[in-house]
Amino acid sequence: MLIALPLFLGLALYGWKYNRFMLFWLAWAVLSLLPFISLQIDAQGQLVAGPSGASRYLYVASAGSSCVLAVVAQRAYLYLSGRVGEGMARWIGAAMLLLAL
Repeated sequence: MLIALPLFLGLALYGWKYNRFMLFWLAWAVLSLLPFISLQIDAQGQLVAGPSGASRYLYVASAGSSCVLAVVAQRAYLYLSGRVGEGMARWIGAAMLLLAL
């Protein structure tokens, strides 16, 4: 929570000032999760809401967070390509993708 709130606020401020597309998808992710905020989490870290679980509720919200991540990655690439060149920015992007996997 200590990292998530400042990150969310920073992305929201950036979206409000520079990129309304990203702000839309950030709001999409948050608003999609609001109805399920009161669900419980069991000892294994799984959402509890009936026999089939509640992980299906996260699919709609994951579309928003995926689009926000894509916008952040695109902006990082554009920034890096201006600073270190396009070829090196591709290598850095590939290395970051491998680290994320």
